[in-house]
Amino acid sequence: MVVGFVTGPVLVGTGDRARLIGGHERRLGTEAVRKQQRCHTVTWCCEKHTNRVAGVSTKCSDDSETQTPRSLSGRSWRNLSIQRWALLARLHVIRSVNRFNAQHRAWVLSLVSESTALGALLLALRLLIGDVPSIAEKRVSLCDGKVSCIVFRPPNSREARKPRPRKSTIVVAHGLNPYGINDTRVQKIARGLASLGFTAVMPEIQPFKECRIGNDAVSVLVSVLDSIASNPTLSPCGQISLFGASMSGSCGIIAACDSRVSKKVGAILCVGSFNSVRTASMRAMRSRPQEDSTARNLLLYNFLKESYESPGACDIIGSSFNQETREEIYTAAKLSVLDNTSCEPSNLLGAFLQSRPAVASEFKRLQEDVSYRISHAERIIPRVEGLMESLSPQNYVGQVECRQLVIVHGLRDEVNHHREAQNLHERFSRRQQQHSNGRLAPRSHLCITPLITHGERAPFKLHYIPSVLQVIFAVYVFLAAANTAPGHQLGGNAHRTTRAISQPARNAKVARR
Repeated sequence: MVVGFVTGPVLVGTGDRARLIGGHERRLGTEAVRKQQRCHTVTWCCEKHTNRVAGVSTKCSDDSETQTPRSLSGRSWRNLSIQRWALLARLHVIRSVNRFNAQHRAWVLSLVSESTALGALLLALRLLIGDVPSIAEKRVSLCDGKVSCIVFRPPNSREARKPRPRKSTIVVAHGLNPYGINDTRVQKIARGLASLGFTAVMPEIQPFKECRIGNDAVSVLVSVLDSIASNPTLSPCGQISLFGASMSGSCGIIAACDSRVSKKVGAILCVGSFNSVRTASMRAMRSRPQEDSTARNLLLYNFLKESYESPGACDIIGSSFNQETREEIYTAAKLSVLDNTSCEPSNLLGAFLQSRPAVASEFKRLQEDVSYRISHAERIIPRVEGLMESLSPQNYVGQVECRQLVIVHGLRDEVNHHREAQNLHERFSRRQQQHSNGRLAPRSHLCITPLITHGERAPFKLHYIPSVLQVIFAVYVFLAAANTAPGHQLGGNAHRTTRAISQPARNAKVARR
């Protein structure tokens, strides 16, 4: 009996009883093959065995002869092509998994063995393909009506009727985006988390919605986290986890250091966040004109006035602008951010600059003249250096007390370079080895993936399959920490200590018997 991969129509049986299984007849499935196998020798052959020549005979192990068909319909050839590509995809997965080291293979085995891993797989695939599950949502107010938020709960489920005390509530914070809680990209993440049984709360951080960079955003985030953790309806176990995108991820790490919420935040997932505001700002101001302009225009909108108002600014600008013209330049920078982050195509900036030639000329120079832009940055940074240091997570590494920190970053992120994520992970890893200040050191996990850019999905390629597994494992690490009761540590010494204590107890129980 000859057995091979099935990439096209196959012949089952021998001699006159041979039949073609392919195209619409392939629906018979494996049961038909098994029935034929009990009576006859089964030969699986593809176009490779027959050199794609119609009417070529193939010898079987029992010297019987099978005849391939002399013609195939167009539908059969289409099925043949689809099956061939499916085979190539399966072979690529096998080769990719074989290239994994022992640690990655252990990860895959641990993923299969736990239900949380299945949830991570489902969530990651939904986010990658853009699938949005049907989730019940409700708008409520927090902080004495000052903050509006959306609560996502799975419909018609046990978690919706009676939240599970062991699962922490996940706070999904949007980034610097004028759409706030109406940002559909962040809503997809909140709905995906709620579909796994978590209560996902998406608050509206007003400073982030207004695209303002300042310490007031951290204060609002601390108040929101404390209000959610103290609400038994939203957080039955009093424990919360945080998902932050871009700026909200970095500010979430800083907010988790506050004494009001430091014991209540169990896990943090940052996507596209930065380590140092100063280095991220300089990299954005040095960016080329053809690169993404979101980061540099956010900086120009918030801090360009510091350069205009600095002594000797006229030497750089070349011409003095009145206050009204300056305000219009700031507005142009904000409208550019709106166009880049809009869920629908828009041209607000073009319509705004059409009747303002002086503003259009200055804004064009800020975008295309890199040396001119850097000269502004050199005047801005000394005036706001204190603010930048207070908003840099690298200065708060020794104060974070959460159980798990997961850092996910796009390999081709043009807003925040992936080196920011690497630096942040290295600082937390060094702290975990040193156990500084006697505080609980969070476990840090880093995932830099080519599957995303900065809040957007990158075009998928076949060799990205190993990256999909890495993203699934990163989501699994976060969900496992968010799914753990308060006060429990994940992995490491915690598991070994549990085994060491339970073994003498087990021996004593056997002795009593």
